[in-house]
Amino acid sequence: MKTLTNTLIATLAVIAALGAFGCGSSSHDPVIPDESTAQNIIDIAGFTGDETGHYIMARYQVTINPANGTIEAVEDRIADAHFNISKFVKPHVKFENVFYNPIPFMPYTTFQMTITNPTQWSVYDVRAIYCEVPGSSDYLVNPDDYTAWFNYAEGQINGFKAFAKQAQNRRFGAGETYFETFNVYCPDFPDPTVMDIIVTCSFPGNCEDPYEISDQAMSGSVDPFTGAEFSVNIKCHQGIPEFVYVDTTAINGNPTYLTHQGGDKWTGTIYAPYFGASGWYTCRIVADCYYGSAQYYYGETLYDLIDIEIQ
Repeated sequence: MKTLTNTLIATLAVIAALGAFGCGSSSHDPVIPDESTAQNIIDIAGFTGDETGHYIMARYQVTINPANGTIEAVEDRIADAHFNISKFVKPHVKFENVFYNPIPFMPYTTFQMTITNPTQWSVYDVRAIYCEVPGSSDYLVNPDDYTAWFNYAEGQINGFKAFAKQAQNRRFGAGETYFETFNVYCPDFPDPTVMDIIVTCSFPGNCEDPYEISDQAMSGSVDPFTGAEFSVNIKCHQGIPEFVYVDTTAINGNPTYLTHQGGDKWTGTIYAPYFGASGWYTCRIVADCYYGSAQYYYGETLYDLIDIEIQ
């Protein structure tokens, strides 16, 4: 996992005193990690770096037992951070409604995560990032998008669920509550599924990196002679993304950069070599922005996926 170890010594010492433990629950009873010792807003050491306004709200290790429909959430005592931190916004979080779906070839467990903002401040672009445990075959089946933050291996991307998607500017207001449903691929039933979930937000305003990739589509399978058209919508709060491309390296050896068509829409033509291997390829969609004189590239990239068929 990427870390900023040297800068975080003071920060981690403060956060270490904040952790609290959740308890097991049936599918009818929510798991609410104990927050009796935590403050709503806690000043901790800040440091300079990428100025996208991201902050860690909480970090949990979540264990699901799909065989009996129980879930356990433990708040991490050492929140390992990637972003510059000057405030620690403490949410109320609960996990509930566990259900196992034994679908052939795609068995998954469903649970609901509910977040309440108990503070007097509004936060923005709240994400619950699903971090796959090393060696696990489990993954988030229904992510909104992906990020490279908190990855356990270089090149890994983690799916996340975005909260307050229906709100204007994705503003998560003081006292408001939102929930999201997670579907987690669980091929090792009845063994428990373990994951890390890290909740982040942007404060005091929206993030500067792209916040949504959606409506990705191919015009059809890729013909080596004519290619195939690809289109996608990329949303940014602050303006137009700096670049958008599809990582088609596995298909033709190069990324396919897209052209902005106005609004949120980007398009491009994907080609395949004449003697390339036919079949299906899962490729990453990559979008990034650069705003502000002090902003540096630290992997503030948004990702999603597209399945491409080569004839």
